[in-house]
Amino acid sequence: MKSTHNEIKLPVILCGPIIRRLQPDQIVLWWISPREVSGEFECFDSDNLNLIACHKIDKSSLHLIKIGNLAYAHLLTVPFEPDLPVEKKIYYSLRLEKNGKLTDICKDLPFLLYPGQWKLSFTIKMNINVLLHGSCRKPHYESEDAFIGAEKFIQETLDNTDQKPALLMLTGDQIYADDVAGPMLHAIHQVIKLLGLLPETQHQFLELSLLRRYKVFLRFLDILWL
Repeated sequence: MKSTHNEIKLPVILCGPIIRRLQPDQIVLWWISPREVSGEFECFDSDNLNLIACHKIDKSSLHLIKIGNLAYAHLLTVPFEPDLPVEKKIYYSLRLEKNGKLTDICKDLPFLLYPGQWKLSFTIKMNINVLLHGSCRKPHYESEDAFIGAEKFIQETLDNTDQKPALLMLTGDQIYADDVAGPMLHAIHQVIKLLGLLPETQHQFLELSLLRRYKVFLRFLDILWL
């Protein structure tokens, strides 16, 4: 018997969380869940583990986009008052509603944590002294996978604020001309079917492309004004 979407048990987080923006007065988190979720975002002092910030996730701070029957992109903007400390490790917790109560996502997805880590963490760095850079990923390329090296470097610098990367920058030509390996393409189609991802028409693609370009232009102006 084939499984239906209702019979599939999916984790509360399908992709992410990814920190898209990080400043002393604000953090922006992105993730994908199989449904619209609510919860709380918390920050903790790395010295004494005291709670230093708590934000309720609601529609005023959450931008939601449905990209499939079982796929919702969440963009959470959390303001901080007062500002969070800089150049210092800060633990954070994303607690999402599950079966009527809030649960730390790391309890369901323990692989998100590096060995010996209590919670997820970040460091607000005021200068970009170390950064990770990459372009299009081609898993079946003949060289070794750079993601493994990046993962190892992050793990080794978790407690070293000087050497910890300030950001990950992904650049490239963005023409999507690389070939896709057969196993990868098969996996992609399985995910599309499993999550019921919505089709994208050529008209929608052109509209989205123009919108992205406009947002990039606005972001460029924002950088100039900083």
